Amino acid sequence: MDAPDTRPARGEDVKDVSPPDTPERLETTEDREKHRRPGRLLAVFKGLVMLSLLAVTAYGMMKDGLYLDEFWLPVAAGVLALLFATLFVRGFYVDLPPAGTLALAFLAALVAVKGLSMVWTISETETIKEILRSSMYLAIFVMALGALTSWRQVGPLIDFSVLVVASVAGYGLLQKINPIDYPVQSIDGVRMDSTLGYANTTAVIIGMGVVLALSRMTTLRNFAFTGLYAALVLSFVVALYLTVSRGGLGSLGVGMILLFVLGSARLQMLANLLLVALPGAWLWWRMQSLPGLLETGIRPQDKLADGTALRNELLLALLVAFALQAGYAVLANRYELLPTARR
Repeated sequence: MDAPDTRPARGEDVKDVSPPDTPERLETTEDREKHRRPGRLLAVFKGLVMLSLLAVTAYGMMKDGLYLDEFWLPVAAGVLALLFATLFVRGFYVDLPPAGTLALAFLAALVAVKGLSMVWTISETETIKEILRSSMYLAIFVMALGALTSWRQVGPLIDFSVLVVASVAGYGLLQKINPIDYPVQSIDGVRMDSTLGYANTTAVIIGMGVVLALSRMTTLRNFAFTGLYAALVLSFVVALYLTVSRGGLGSLGVGMILLFVLGSARLQMLANLLLVALPGAWLWWRMQSLPGLLETGIRPQDKLADGTALRNELLLALLVAFALQAGYAVLANRYELLPTARR
């Protein structure tokens, strides 16, 4: 006897005969979701940690570099508490690079040696304070290294760092543009010290900002942002010059050498430097005729007049630097003058 035909007739809908969602399948799906969630939560937590560290950095720049005890002691307590919390977050320090681990070991050894060397030199209270301060810096380095989950975060991190340096340099320029409302607090009353209260420290921070801004310019594609960074670089260089710090100039020189040695877009950085140097050279020549900027024994009225002249000429130089860099970026993108990887 022939077997009955079980095929559906014409016009009939074919029913879904797939097996229903069994408890085993539902459990497998829930397990997958559980395994996905910790990754997202960890990324969010790392982002919050990085934002907290950046906020602490900005606060320190605005509060005399956290020099006084009433400023840095609460910050140190918060930083060490945050470090203690990250130790209980699974996977926070899993992706530490070998170079970062090696640097961490050297920094920890430096903190230990510093603490031991101060035991016999100053009081116990001051020794504890210095060890706590050094431990705070070490904790910030550790958490920042662990919070960097990918290289994509490096760009925004540099942008925020440049903005912090821009606030320091901007306040320092105000000290020279309007010395009446923003007086210089340095020892000689002439060297620009900005919000940090110490000209040499301000110079080193601004020099680091110049290097970071130049390295970031080689990765930007938008002509407006490239021109804005060129204006920032020029303002940083002017502020660094007004600090009259040989240490700051030396740190800038070392940073530039490392940038050209380790960087990949050397011709691009050289072109950016030349475009910034053109209005910068003109501005430096004009500043030589303004004795109220760097000379002592100048009357307040003359300082204010020279500060107003500096403001006008600085704005003109910044506009020229922006226009030159933005125009070069447009031409480079249009006529494919950039390297293949950059395009």
